[in-house]
Amino acid sequence: MRPLDIIIRDVTLKYLDGVNLTNIPTPEKVSEQLLDVIRGECALENAVRDKADKVCAPTSLPAAVLAEVMMRINYVKLVSLSPNKHRESFILVGYNDDGENAGLYTEDRVFQIAKSYDYMLNNKKFKEVCL
Repeated sequence: MRPLDIIIRDVTLKYLDGVNLTNIPTPEKVSEQLLDVIRGECALENAVRDKADKVCAPTSLPAAVLAEVMMRINYVKLVSLSPNKHRESFILVGYNDDGENAGLYTEDRVFQIAKSYDYMLNNKKFKEVCL
């Protein structure tokens, strides 16, 4: 029996491998489809588990999934602010398609992108996304 985090990781990576990057679905559609696939896989897993060992499917995309989706589908990058590449020197930045920062990667854009996949995103979960 696979732990929930492995189920979610496997489903997420398989889903993202199948996304056509020349015709990317909307963030809402990605979120909806991915949650449906995760829930379906959890249901299959639960069908062979004892009642006490059932896994609970998430009701929104977990932080790790949001990060993976943004890194694979959106122009979100992890960049180092220091040549020594210590973990503390890395920040997540997102590409701005338009506006005053058009053509630039900024930290503010990452929150906007994450929010497009999870309307209920709060600061606590966003910090988890960025870890």
